[in-house]
Amino acid sequence: MIASPRMPISVVEELAAASDLTAEEYGAYMLLRMHQWQYGALPTDSDRLSRIAHVAADKWPQVASAIRPRFGPNWRHEDTHRTRQKCAATHERLSNAGKKGGSSKGKAKPNESPTFVQASSQAKGQATSLASFGLEPEVAPRDGEASLATEASDQPPLPAIADPQAACEWLLERGVFPGDLDELQRLLVAGKLTPSILARSAL
Repeated sequence: MIASPRMPISVVEELAAASDLTAEEYGAYMLLRMHQWQYGALPTDSDRLSRIAHVAADKWPQVASAIRPRFGPNWRHEDTHRTRQKCAATHERLSNAGKKGGSSKGKAKPNESPTFVQASSQAKGQATSLASFGLEPEVAPRDGEASLATEASDQPPLPAIADPQAACEWLLERGVFPGDLDELQRLLVAGKLTPSILARSAL
């Protein structure tokens, strides 16, 4: 079953496809495509196809003859097949990226300089220790050296949005691929969405 329940479609292409079909024929066409999207393939026998398409058995031959040219061998719709494969690959890539981000979160690598947050926590702890002895910590940066705060502000991280609905709206405003929306929303809510991951999913 496909990871995302959303099947992206092009309004222009669908209007063109429906131009020479009746309402019943186009409805059958879309129901077959949605079944393929959800399960990966369509059956080939007429009885099952007519039930999936919600078309009466006596009307199925006429409806099938109208929509059959839009499908390939074994009733496979090629555009739906390609888009489904792309969605599945992107979902797997984003899922793996999220797992890696979660497993490495908070773990410092050997010989790695402390991050701004870590450095700030260390400085705060030192200030508290010095204050207990009536001393003031030295906070001015050395000559010719930018402060950690200035360096951190040059590359702000993507904001973590706790509200799933707000996160979804934020992603849609940036034109992400609809099939990636669920996984991107999960990463954004968890605070694991990076600009590179977002850029790879942009339409």
